[in-house]
Amino acid sequence: MIIKSSIRNITKFGQNTIFNIAGLSVSFTIAILFIGYITKELNTGKVIADSENIFRLQPENKKWGVSKKVFALVDNKFPEVEAQTYLHDIWYENSYYEVDNKLTKADGAIYADSGFFNVFQHQAIAGDLTTALKTPDAIVITESIAQKLFGSTDVIGKALKFKSSGFGEFDFTVSAIIKNLPEEAMLRFNAVIAVKSLHKVEWYASAVNRNWGFGIYQVFFKTKPHVNKVNLENNIFKSIEQHAPYYTIKSYKDISLTQYNQLYFENLTDFDILAHNSKSYIYTLIIVILLIISLVCINYINLFTAQLVRRLKKVGIKKTLGASRSKVILEFAAESAFLVIVSFLISVFLAALFLNTFNHYTDSSLLFRSLFIQQSGLIILCVLVITTLLCGIVPGLFLAAKDPVMLLKNNVSGINGKGGLKNSLLVFQFGISVAFIMVTLLINKQTHYMQSQDTGIKTEDIIYIQLSGDVNTNILHEELLKVSEISDVTYADDIVGQIDNTRGRVLDVAGEQKRIKFNSIEVDTSFFNFFGISLSEGSFFNPSSPGKDDHVFNQTAKNEFGIENIDNAHLTSGGIPKVDIIGVVKDFNFNSLHQPIRPLGFVCRNPEKLRNAYLKINTKSSKQLQYTINNIKGIWDRLNPDWPFQYGFLDQSLARLYEKEQRFSKVMIWATIVSIFIACLGVLGVTNFTLQQRTKEIGIRKVNGARVSEILTTINKDFIKWVAIASVIACPIAWYVMDKWLENFAYKTTLSWWIFVLAGVLTLGIALLTVSWQSWKAATRNPVEALRYE
Repeated sequence: MIIKSSIRNITKFGQNTIFNIAGLSVSFTIAILFIGYITKELNTGKVIADSENIFRLQPENKKWGVSKKVFALVDNKFPEVEAQTYLHDIWYENSYYEVDNKLTKADGAIYADSGFFNVFQHQAIAGDLTTALKTPDAIVITESIAQKLFGSTDVIGKALKFKSSGFGEFDFTVSAIIKNLPEEAMLRFNAVIAVKSLHKVEWYASAVNRNWGFGIYQVFFKTKPHVNKVNLENNIFKSIEQHAPYYTIKSYKDISLTQYNQLYFENLTDFDILAHNSKSYIYTLIIVILLIISLVCINYINLFTAQLVRRLKKVGIKKTLGASRSKVILEFAAESAFLVIVSFLISVFLAALFLNTFNHYTDSSLLFRSLFIQQSGLIILCVLVITTLLCGIVPGLFLAAKDPVMLLKNNVSGINGKGGLKNSLLVFQFGISVAFIMVTLLINKQTHYMQSQDTGIKTEDIIYIQLSGDVNTNILHEELLKVSEISDVTYADDIVGQIDNTRGRVLDVAGEQKRIKFNSIEVDTSFFNFFGISLSEGSFFNPSSPGKDDHVFNQTAKNEFGIENIDNAHLTSGGIPKVDIIGVVKDFNFNSLHQPIRPLGFVCRNPEKLRNAYLKINTKSSKQLQYTINNIKGIWDRLNPDWPFQYGFLDQSLARLYEKEQRFSKVMIWATIVSIFIACLGVLGVTNFTLQQRTKEIGIRKVNGARVSEILTTINKDFIKWVAIASVIACPIAWYVMDKWLENFAYKTTLSWWIFVLAGVLTLGIALLTVSWQSWKAATRNPVEALRYE
């Protein structure tokens, strides 16, 4: 009986039912996608067995890695440590697997020692992981890479060639196959290469075995359960203190062990082998879900009030005939449950439809089935139950508590009059929409600010080529300059915007020595002129510089290291003869604007020792640009046929540094659209209710000569008032949230007044457009019909 009555009510109020289902469906779609993503992010790093017992060793301010010589001091030295490993990423983008003369880009490979799989346990499909990396020619690959390279996972013992632009060519043998990594993996890879293989590379082996400051490794310990972390940190430092030189001891004075499953939200550097995310980003998404669910529940209640007048007598009659309070509540709960179930089924279809788009915006790879299993499925179920209770029981309790006589008279306090529940809820809805618009406008403003900020160097119309193989840079240089659209060429070891190499040196200033660390980039003699970098003092590199280790510092390095006169400053390290600081250049942003400008040192090298060539091009059309690129590719293929041609646009590379903000902006835009959509549904419901209550008043006004414009003004002025109140309430909240978010950036835009004004105007315009057509219908209605109403 209750079910039949609920279905009858749902079909009777068709328009409101459609509004409710539309609002609930869109809200549940957002909730399903966001909850799936948030659950995955919060579990990232925790899928590795014993992740709570795995720690990363982090020296100083946690921004630098650990050298091999330091690792040797702590390797197998402590009884509370069960296993340890050191590793680093592939370093060079120009790396390939070669199988049967077919090259495949080697994205996602890492180098690790033989203890890797003792610390990070993975499931082997074939092979023995405990011994898989003990030989220098060993490589462990995932099943997906095995299928991609060999077309099978039965490949133990098979050979493949690995080509790297920085390390050269290696012949490897597949020693084990592991299952593909889960989406929640924080250390993401598809191949693990024995780091011993790199000891065949002379410069690498020399630096690793000689240099205490060659901090390239990420070091991880797997401890026994319930180990005293502070004691272990102290023991590690004591071991380093006993054997390392003084400058290394100083760097490790503030050594720390950070639990692996806590590292995902501890993004300390722009370039880390581990994947990271911002905890504030996750919190923002949680708040967005809560607000959108709140909006849709408020919307339901608003639409409920719109149809309430037509249901008062029916509820009153039922109560008069003996219907209990629980029965009234149950009827409304059944009605809302039916709408929630229908809406949820629609939202499941919508979630599947928009999953790929959502994955693109969030840089994720969620699977549809993963949205409804384990924690995410349980949370979604809770959302459905809570929504049902709020939408069904709250209105039911409201009516069930009223006197039947008052219900029969169509008179329920709290609905009519100023300051009623509907007005408060509508202000809340508008306030959320205004806040969403403000936040979205600021995110877009900050993203645009970072992308358009003058970094201090020229980056437009520059292409970079990744050098690899045995290409002769002298011939390449000559051939490139023969292309009429290329005006200049220079070389560097890193791509500007991705400079993450770090050097540790001893700085001697007028006889006083101290240990310093700074970012470093190797360049050729024309680098500064090519990028328009200005000199503050001293000189640039000259033709004789590539044979030396002379440095050029940026202004930040000079200031931070307390250098007053560069003529009195020299650098040295581990027996290396003193080298001069020959010049200082003006600061420029060599990495993203998330970080302040850090100390940077330049060292000069011959082009054949550098990894990237930069070409300044002058083209007037996309067709001419493509023609120029084809010419460059032809030169490359002729001079270096064994390596694929790889290039990029420098300005696009720099723009990718802000992809996270761009994706966040798009997510917030969709959240804003959804909030406005739901708020508009609520406005429609309240408008219906208002017009029902004022039908006779409108008729009387028209009979007394009121114009249509006057009636529209009378009706719409309340909405203007509600939006104004909502904007006033939303402004301080949005300002606080935006100010906190901007703290994540070293370079940030301002909280302009127009953001707040524009958000209020947009919300007002949307609200007025939503209600105007209904107001127009009411204002142009025949007054006779209006006076006969009721």
